[in-house]
Amino acid sequence: MGYLALHILLNAVFGLSTRVAQTRGYDFFLVTGANYVLALLGAAVWAALQPVWRIDWTTALLGCAQGAQFASTIVAIYFLLVRTGVGITYALIRLSVVVPTLASILLFGESLRPTAIAGLVMLLAAVPLLSATASNGQRRLRWPAIALTGVTIAITGLGATAAKTFTEWRSEEFRAGYVVCVFAAATIVALVTFAGRRRLQPEFLPPLPGSVAAGAPPPHPAGAGDGKSFTWRLPHEEGRRVGARVFVAMLLNGGVMGAANVAQNLFLLAALRTIPGSLVFPIQSSVSVLLMNAAGYALWHERHGREALVGVVLACTGLVLVNV
Repeated sequence: MGYLALHILLNAVFGLSTRVAQTRGYDFFLVTGANYVLALLGAAVWAALQPVWRIDWTTALLGCAQGAQFASTIVAIYFLLVRTGVGITYALIRLSVVVPTLASILLFGESLRPTAIAGLVMLLAAVPLLSATASNGQRRLRWPAIALTGVTIAITGLGATAAKTFTEWRSEEFRAGYVVCVFAAATIVALVTFAGRRRLQPEFLPPLPGSVAAGAPPPHPAGAGDGKSFTWRLPHEEGRRVGARVFVAMLLNGGVMGAANVAQNLFLLAALRTIPGSLVFPIQSSVSVLLMNAAGYALWHERHGREALVGVVLACTGLVLVNV
């Protein structure tokens, strides 16, 4: 369970980093693009240090499938973050747990004890309850956002299924090649979304502290916008730029995301080698939802209703049952 615990923790770090980027008004797709570029570099260095490094077409295709899912899901996460907050966003995304869980049972012949089945049902029931609309004035999802969420859930589930399929079909010496393919594909998709970020990032985002109007002196001589010879134009703030300090802060945000991203993926693959996917994915989803809701409550004052409290009780009970 140690690998799974580390995967969940680092996955939460990744998720919270996306919320930090959004709430601070950062150039979101610069941050997430930097995340995948740095993750690819880290994965390549890690792979080069491995004693055995093998790859084939199956490994490459499965890795690219999961990597493309990573980078496309981040677009949906962006739009959900500004409407529902971090807790509900990741609860909605975690509904995708149904896809890899069913794949583990139906395609790979995994079986569950009766108590684990009861726990699994509770975990699955907890996720939509934890997704109840926040009561602190955040926007309700409209039909386009609901449709986007549904597509994202399906794509995310298929990405997790690709990871499970890889651990079933390929041995340990293929892992380095798989991880490199994951982040190579994610980087390519992230570069495409970065190129179109001016259309993706709407104007209702909060202004970035320290940004200054183009050609105007910075409001604080030693502040974030004092970039001297270097400035970066924010895509969602027409005519506004930030200096080197904020640009570096955005890259550091992406660096934290990238490091957590590579590590959480490696720990997920390691967990799937030793624990059935029919347990890994429900546990991962329910605990991640609990962590993200707790962080949203503590850090950003996100408030949820009675449904979320019922979901917490169900998730905790389900976690006990699947581990009995």
